[in-house]
Amino acid sequence: MSYNDIIVYVDGTEAAKARVAFAVALAKEQDAHLIGLAFAPRALLPLYGADVGFADMSGVLQDVKAQGEAALERFRRAPPPRASAPRDGSCKA
Repeated sequence: MSYNDIIVYVDGTEAAKARVAFAVALAKEQDAHLIGLAFAPRALLPLYGADVGFADMSGVLQDVKAQGEAALERFRRAPPPRASAPRDGSCKA
């Protein structure tokens, strides 16, 4: 069984480095297309039962979005598995 496409979740954590390294190695082994994916919510809901009223969460949303964009930028800037890899957030490993 081989994979044509592999999606890896990228974020700013130390665990992401190992995740991406594993995904790159697997993509090389399978000659698969590697796609980096980050989480960027459009809205946050308070925890059930939390007494936060209608707090302005726009700053939190912007921070989470910025973290996801930074993680994707690190993924894009990583050395491509091959010289011909596109730099659009994905690469053919």
